[in-house]
Amino acid sequence: MIDQSMRKQLPRVLTLVFIVMVCSSASLMAAEALEQLDARLYGYPNSYWLAPAGTAGAWAVLAVLGIFCVGPLFLNAKRTHLD
Repeated sequence: MIDQSMRKQLPRVLTLVFIVMVCSSASLMAAEALEQLDARLYGYPNSYWLAPAGTAGAWAVLAVLGIFCVGPLFLNAKRTHLD
């Protein structure tokens, strides 16, 4: 249970964390807006095309998700969280 002193401190701490997050995100957004430069000034071409992508990444993600989904089926059903 939360004791009385924690009940007083929790709203203060959450308010402080919220203020810090808002201020830091606003300053980061302002810094990003100033750093946007035009690539043409550095001699890069006007357009660039990426090579066509393969499907290896999608198959790898499918395999990992398959292991996560099918893996628990092979666990012992008689085990409980009380072991």
